[in-house]
Amino acid sequence: MKIFQHWLQANEPRPARLPLNMILTAWLGGFLATAAFAASSEISQLPLVLGSFGASCLLVFAYPNSPFSQPRNVIGGHFIASLTGLVIMAFCGVHWWSMALGVGTAIALMLLLRVPHHLPVLIR
Repeated sequence: MKIFQHWLQANEPRPARLPLNMILTAWLGGFLATAAFAASSEISQLPLVLGSFGASCLLVFAYPNSPFSQPRNVIGGHFIASLTGLVIMAFCGVHWWSMALGVGTAIALMLLLRVPHHLPVLIR
């Protein structure tokens, strides 16, 4: 149980608060990007499911200098994760184990291809 004790201890200091102009920029970027997708969905009358879109907005607009916020990581990471999920779903169907296989495989592929980002995960 030592591994769980490490997770429960708060030894790391909280990150410094971003300047107000960065917070406002992140708000505006997240608002505009989400509004564009929501309006596109409404106009086309097609559901656009973007499970990790909010997390991407946080990274890209609030922490633009982070390695995970760079275009290669955002676009490449989403592409690899989406493609992996679709391929596994096509071959294995939608099951608890295929979802787990998809997430684990996407993580490994993003790390192998050096495009780590975060994963969109849809659990029904």
